[in-house]
Amino acid sequence: MTHDLFKTVLDGLAVTLERVEITALHDGTFYAEIEFDHAGTKSRISSRPSDAIALAVRFGLAPMPTGARW
Repeated sequence: MTHDLFKTVLDGLAVTLERVEITALHDGTFYAEIEFDHAGTKSRISSRPSDAIALAVRFGLAPMPTGARW
């Protein structure tokens, strides 16, 4: 699967998935962000929630809402 490939690539580049956030719910659509760490440099990218959660599972992380009330 694509998520397995992406994890393999990140592992090979020594990039760590730090956190996944479901950041918002607007008009019935959820939004997410993924935070990575590479040699101490943090990066955040926007993601579909399903992809963010799939990666979190593969990295052993549990996604958590960020204070939003669904």
